[in-house]
Amino acid sequence: MTGKEHFDEGLRRLAECKYKVALKAFDKAIEIEDENADFHSERGVTLFHLSRKKDALLALNKALKLEPNNPYRYSSRAFIKDAMGDTKGAISDYMKCIELDPEDAIAFNNLGILEEKIGRQSSATKHLNKADELIQMLDDNKISLQDDSENNFKPKNVQQEINQEKMTLKEKGRVGIILQVFKNSTTRKEFFKFIKDGIKK
Repeated sequence: MTGKEHFDEGLRRLAECKYKVALKAFDKAIEIEDENADFHSERGVTLFHLSRKKDALLALNKALKLEPNNPYRYSSRAFIKDAMGDTKGAISDYMKCIELDPEDAIAFNNLGILEEKIGRQSSATKHLNKADELIQMLDDNKISLQDDSENNFKPKNVQQEINQEKMTLKEKGRVGIILQVFKNSTTRKEFFKFIKDGIKK
């Protein structure tokens, strides 16, 4: 099997919450192709689910080293750092994420919530308001995934999950935006693309 085939197997097992099996698949993928940031990132996701936070952080550090200009790498690492109690480190990573991608509503929201936690109320309010603004822009555009020809190839269950994430945002508001960063890889990437493409339109 190729590295990509092992990786795809890992993603399937990760979606099934079979974390030990997923980890073995990601390890095999990395043995074959060590310079693929996605392989290390999803391995980090899996390690996090196995409560191996320090190892997860190392895996995400590796992914970020391979793709230092990818904002998602910073937001992923921020999630881990916050889970480990490193709030200031998480804030720093979210700041870098929005520097690279100033339309990432989730990063703005999570940054604001962490700033509230440490008493930076003025900055927190600014970032939370920016998140609200970006989400409102998304809502105002009323984008239909079904009408987007780019999404015609996507499996129906992925579209349903993306739509569910959108409804969660609307129903739960600001706090609801703290989605688990580490959902199914395909859904997560498509959802982030949905938000960003929607805002740009």
